[in-house]
This record gives sequence, C-alpha cells and structure tokens, in this order.
Amino acid sequence: MPFNLIDAAKNMIPQDLITKAAGSAGESEQGISKALTAAIPAVLMGLLGRNASGGSTALLSIVKDAAGNNAWSNMNSLLGNTGSGGLGSTVMGWLRSLFGDRLGKITDAVAGFAGIKSSSASTVLNMAAPATLGSLGKYVQENNLTAAGLSSFLQSQQSMILGSVPGGMDIAGTLGMPGIITSGEHITASFPTHRAAETVKKTNAWIWLTTLLVAMLLIWLLSGRSCNQQKLASGIPVIAVDTPVAAPPAVATPTYRSTGIIDTVSGDFVYDQGEDIVISLPNNTGDLKAGKWSTEAKLVEFLTNSSARIDEKNGNWFDFTNVRFKTGGTVMTTSSSTQLQNLVMILRAFPNAVFKIGGYTDNTGDAEKNLLLSQQRADFITAELIRLGASRSQLTGSEGYGDKYPAADNETAEGRAMNRRVAVNVKAK
Repeated sequence: MPFNLIDAAKNMIPQDLITKAAGSAGESEQGISKALTAAIPAVLMGLLGRNASGGSTALLSIVKDAAGNNAWSNMNSLLGNTGSGGLGSTVMGWLRSLFGDRLGKITDAVAGFAGIKSSSASTVLNMAAPATLGSLGKYVQENNLTAAGLSSFLQSQQSMILGSVPGGMDIAGTLGMPGIITSGEHITASFPTHRAAETVKKTNAWIWLTTLLVAMLLIWLLSGRSCNQQKLASGIPVIAVDTPVAAPPAVATPTYRSTGIIDTVSGDFVYDQGEDIVISLPNNTGDLKAGKWSTEAKLVEFLTNSSARIDEKNGNWFDFTNVRFKTGGTVMTTSSSTQLQNLVMILRAFPNAVFKIGGYTDNTGDAEKNLLLSQQRADFITAELIRLGASRSQLTGSEGYGDKYPAADNETAEGRAMNRRVAVNVKAK
C-alpha cells in the first residue's frame, strides 16, 4: 500500500496523549482532536511551501533530525511547552523554519478553527510537528531519499495534502504560498489582478463600440434610404455608414479532438491519440513515435503542408493531448514530459518555426485567480521546453487566458476537463 503521510502522522499521536493534552491545556478532547485535524495539514503545507521555494535540502536535514531524536516518543514533555527549552525548543525551531514569521497566524488559524485558546493551539502544533516530520524522516531513511527524492515525494503527496485541509481554512493564503493551490482550479492566496482588470476594460470597450454600431445600423435600416445623409420622420439627421466597419479581432480558439474519456481518479480528460505512428522529421533530425491524432502529428502535418498558412487573426492553435497538471498547481504529471520532449524535437527539425504557449482553466472558482493559474502553467511549460533544449528564439512567449475561450461546454464534467488544458500556437513556420 502506498505511503500516506497524513495517516502516518496521525498514528504517531495516541488517544491517551490527546487526553493528557486536553487536561493540560484546560480544553475538551474534542477541541484538541479537531485542532489536530488542522495542525497536521498545516505542518504539511509548510513542507510544501518550503519545497516549492527550493528548500528541499534544508527540509531533508529537518526531517532526518526529527526521525533521529525520536521526538514523537517523548511528546508528553511537549504538553504546555511552547519552546522554553529542551525538546520544546527544538520543535519550535522546526516550526519557525517551516512558517517563519507567519507561525503566529497559523497558530491563530488553528485556534479559531477548533475553538480553543491560542496557547492550546501552540501545544497542538508542538505535537503535530514531531509526529509529521518524524514520520516523513523515517520514510526518507527507509528509502534512502536524497533532497531531490524528498522533493519529488512531497510533490506526489500534494493533492492528498491539499485535500486534507479542513473546509474554510485558507492555510495557503495565510502562508502566502502562490505556488500551492487548492482543488477546483483556483488559488487560495491573494494575487495581483491587473491582467484581469485590463481584460475587463478591453471587453467593455468592445461592448460599447458594438452597441454603437448596431444602433447606427438600425437607424439606417429604418430610414429606408441609402444616401450619405438623410432624415427620419422626426427630422433627426442620420449618417449612413457606406464602408465596412472593422470587427473586433477574433479570439484565437484552440482546436481540439473531443474523443476520449475522463480519468475518474484525476478528473483529467484523457484524449484518444489513436494508434502509434512513426513521424519522420526533416533536416536529418530523426523520427519520433506518437499517436496519429496527437499534438505532434498535427503540428508536423501543419508545418510540412505548404498550403497551410499562418492565421495572424485567429492563430494556429493545437491543444496538447498529453500534457496535464496535478490538481490545482503547476506540477506536471509524469507522462507529460514525453510530449514536451517530442515538441523540442519538432522545434529542432523546423528551425524557422516559432511557437507561443497558451494556458486555460475551466470556469470553476474565481475568474481572476484562474487567469493567474493559467498564466503560471503557460510560463511553466515554456520554461520546461527551454530546459529540455528548445531554443529561446523559437518560443515567442506564453499567455494565460483563464476560463475564457472554452473549447467545450463548462456545464458538463467532460467539458470542464477538456477546458483545463495547455495549447501551442504556431506563429511562424
């Protein structure tokens, strides 16, 4: 059975310790138990935050230390001890390493959630930290994990950790962790909204212009005449528009293939990519193997087709058929790397090709936060392509569109899954 970090931490805290903690703090056992359901996820969120900021080496040292001194076996000494010395001081050092100056806010959040005093919540965190860090440290030692291995393991546990955060608790927002996102395709922390505001302004401008043009057209039709200047029965002069008025620029809507199924575990839309074919690339750059309905096959067909023109107005969009992210963040699924490696091969085979990456979400959650999430994912894919060897000059940029321009109906689970996507736009060939 796969290792479950939350269950392992909970099992480190027996019921008799909860009873003693309640008596020591002057709280009910129910209150202490409820606080633990928030404190353990809070410690785990602290781990995710440090890991996301590149602190896996420091985390490796902390969890090994927690496993090495068997802190969980002496947690009785932590009851009422908020760091005045001994083991309490050690545990407080771990907590400060995870939360920094936000430790007080986390303590207050746990207290508020459980309805207990802040001093009692501090005691609960003192229990949760060695149980959680010690459990993780034992797993690290048993599996000989390096800092990189620990980082990968924490990423693999991210969805489970996020799902363990009690409803109504915004731990990620309290910690100020923009890279850690809850389920439902929205971010719990607060983020800048200038991009969304700019989009709203542009949209309102087009609505105003369109309304004006429609009104002018109706007046012209009602007049029954086509001269350049005419009068209605009321005597009001009307200017007839004889030349076409430029319409708002068309939205670049990615193409997609609807055949596929929803993964019941991840909620992702898994495209039917067709049978594998061998795609021969030009300029002696080799062959690649991919499905006949895959992004790779469509891109190569477009790039080699001399009659296929670059559409400057609508864009030449191709959805990634096998690039997916773990729920709510910028951590790719393991299988996604293959398609990105293939895309790098295609860029090398077509040195004149230039791509732009677009990110999209469904319409679940806050639109502004979805916009930022889609931008983060598009930026991540662009950076990953460069890391895999793509030329920077062939990647013209990345843009997040949030829940705008859906490829399918957001009213269905299948449509929402299809709308959570990343796409590539061919800007030059």
